[in-house]
Amino acid sequence: MSMEIPRAIEAEKAILGSMLIYNDIIDDVIADLETDEVFSIEQHRLIFRAIVEMSRERNGAIDNLTLREHLKSKKLLTKAGGVKYINSLIEEETFNAPSYISIIKDKYVLRKLLEISDKIKSKVINSDNTPDEILDFAEKNILNVKIKNTKFELEDISEIAKTIISQVGEILESKKPLMGIPTGFKDIDRLINGFHKGEFIIIAGRPSMGKTALALNVMVNNLRNNIPMAFFSLEMPNRSLVWRMLCVRSGVDASRIRSGIVTRSDYQGIVIAAGELDKAQIFIDDSSSLNEIELRARARRLQKEHDIKIIFIDYLQLMSSSRRYDSKNTEVSEISRSLKSLAKELDIPVVALSQLSRAPMQRQTKEPILSDLRESGAIEQDADVVLFVHRPAFIDKSSEEDKNLAKIIIGKQRNGPVGTVRLVFDGRSTRFADFTDEIIRP
Repeated sequence: MSMEIPRAIEAEKAILGSMLIYNDIIDDVIADLETDEVFSIEQHRLIFRAIVEMSRERNGAIDNLTLREHLKSKKLLTKAGGVKYINSLIEEETFNAPSYISIIKDKYVLRKLLEISDKIKSKVINSDNTPDEILDFAEKNILNVKIKNTKFELEDISEIAKTIISQVGEILESKKPLMGIPTGFKDIDRLINGFHKGEFIIIAGRPSMGKTALALNVMVNNLRNNIPMAFFSLEMPNRSLVWRMLCVRSGVDASRIRSGIVTRSDYQGIVIAAGELDKAQIFIDDSSSLNEIELRARARRLQKEHDIKIIFIDYLQLMSSSRRYDSKNTEVSEISRSLKSLAKELDIPVVALSQLSRAPMQRQTKEPILSDLRESGAIEQDADVVLFVHRPAFIDKSSEEDKNLAKIIIGKQRNGPVGTVRLVFDGRSTRFADFTDEIIRP
């Protein structure tokens, strides 16, 4: 008995037709479907791919006429069904994109499962495979049934080279380095030149070292630059975050105010800081439970609606995965890879805060190193930049270091040097400040 392949032809036609009629949904549909593999027949895959290509070219309206011309120029019109079939996509003006997308993706998953089942059956019949090998194959492939982001276009190396030459020319003319989003601390920026597009940055440290404080300080330092920023907080409610930002900006002692000791000067400082935050494009999501798929979807929406330029996540180990894993290490590794992929996809810096293991406490120096990154070696591998926050006098009460000294250790920088920068940390207002022009390097 032959089995019918799971597919939803009418839903596929409906979503393609909706994209041609309502151009404003194209980006959302592409983001949700991500790959032409979700379509069950070749002509639909060709049409979807063509719409993706046209949307990237942004040369005007995308409708049945322009789609036909595009396919004709690629010599794919006949293969995509011809003029009559393209026109039939817009004959019925129906629009329920979320439902169509859900149906199409469900059928795609079923087809993938059938495909994997056939491969498992083949391996079972093939006596060369042991039961353990077959189980490993089945587990790995079934867990990996997901929509993957597929790039449909290749960029010529000559175009990339031209872009780089142009950037070098700008540096030559301005005599200034190629700066990403600045941290606002001159010695850190001198070493890393800010946070760059597509980079996955880790800010790590033991508890109470000031990881969240440093991230919030970077955001406050960029208020004057009017940069749209997003902060995903899995640990702290939004009120606490805003309160801390107000104290960072105003320099007001937070503990004194909590104790009910408020001066007129404190009040004025908070009001002025609140006025600056009111003008800022800062978006806070304090969902206590967030997996990598949900974060990706929210980040995409924020970028589309508010042109977000940088994302902060506090903190990585509190994120959950959309799938179940046998160990926290494997789960954190998957989340780390997902955040690295998100930075590349959105072409913005993604800054994730991370806990450290207790290993630094076992050592005499107590200074953190890359292998201390908690629960996953993948974080060290995936990160483009790793910044450790270390306060010697806080972690070791017998230390002779200045009690306000904070060391920011650049433990990894894929495209630059590593080293240590000194900052001053005011625990009362949780504010960091430049310490000296000196940079300590290994």
